[in-house]
Amino acid sequence: MQSGRRYFRPAMRDAAKAITAAIAANDSGGAQDKFAELNHEAGQRFLQVDKDLKALTDELRQLDGPLQGVVSAIRQAKSDA
Repeated sequence: MQSGRRYFRPAMRDAAKAITAAIAANDSGGAQDKFAELNHEAGQRFLQVDKDLKALTDELRQLDGPLQGVVSAIRQAKSDA
């Protein structure tokens, strides 16, 4: 399984740091702007992760038939023994 860090984009990390800096500087407008950027980046990343997960699920689904054959063969071998 991939590390969670792979899914945390540098743009998101930078936006989070910028939000913290804007809050520390009492710049509410800047904080809101950076939050909007972070929200956008998070939404885009979610969509990409969702697509990746669907692709992996589709690959696993393709293994279902062959694996069922293996399980059936094992069960048959046990019952024949």
